[in-house]
Amino acid sequence: MTGKDPYTAATLGFFLGPFGYLYFGKFGKCIGGLVVSVILIIVASFIVAPLLWIFFAYDCYNTAKDINRNEKLKNLQLQELGKKERRRRKR
Repeated sequence: MTGKDPYTAATLGFFLGPFGYLYFGKFGKCIGGLVVSVILIIVASFIVAPLLWIFFAYDCYNTAKDINRNEKLKNLQLQELGKKERRRRKR
């Protein structure tokens, strides 16, 4: 998985609601969010649903930041591993 743009993620989460999770390949979150959205639209009409879409935008933004943070950590760990391997080979 490559880094994800938090602003793109937030925009997708805001305009597409739970479908914004597909940007990350998180199909379970997408289906879960869709089920919750449908239930809230049926039960609470259209008053609560926009708040849920704002939550999706917020959560997608934070998910993208977490993915990017994990990617950076993996890259740093791989760099360190490569340095150790080069040092070991020089000996």
